[in-house]
Amino acid sequence: MKNNYHCLTEVDVLLPIHYSNEDYLIESINSLLNQTLKPNIICLLNGMDRNSNVYYANILTNLSVNKIIICPVKGIPNALNYGINYCEGKFIARQDDDDFSNPERLLKQKIFLENNNVDIVGSNINLIDKLGNIIGSRKYPTSNKKCKETLAYKSCFCHPSIMVKKSFFLKNKYPLISGEDYALWLKSYRNSIYSNY
Repeated sequence: MKNNYHCLTEVDVLLPIHYSNEDYLIESINSLLNQTLKPNIICLLNGMDRNSNVYYANILTNLSVNKIIICPVKGIPNALNYGINYCEGKFIARQDDDDFSNPERLLKQKIFLENNNVDIVGSNINLIDKLGNIIGSRKYPTSNKKCKETLAYKSCFCHPSIMVKKSFFLKNKYPLISGEDYALWLKSYRNSIYSNY
């Protein structure tokens, strides 16, 4: 299933969907639709039955999502690797179905990647409760050196907050295991430059 909408944008956002909470999903999509830099939103329907695929596709169509893709193989890493094939821009961002992005997130990350010798950029995040109140925050290392030191014991990125150069994903696919993001950072450790802002 794919919309015929063609979006001339430099940024694609991959967003996997697996029996998502409808309210959170709508808020998540709206946070992308309200970006100062309008992205090409690619939603990946993954591992659900046919009726669920139709149900979520209707929601996404009503939200004017650019592309709705059914991934034929179950699992988030499979969906992400499959979705990369539908990306047209120079940059690929990630977001989960229950995450919301600051309106300037994509613009800031694109500018950062254009102006720095970096392959992947993530960000610090705020934690919110069910009512949208901020209840905490997480900070991540900023330099390539600190990011790679952190990888010795945990991920140096909040995975749904990243943006990468498309060239990175053409060379580095998600490993087909649980914890695919952490495994990817470890796999690409030697040939990539990392940062958070």
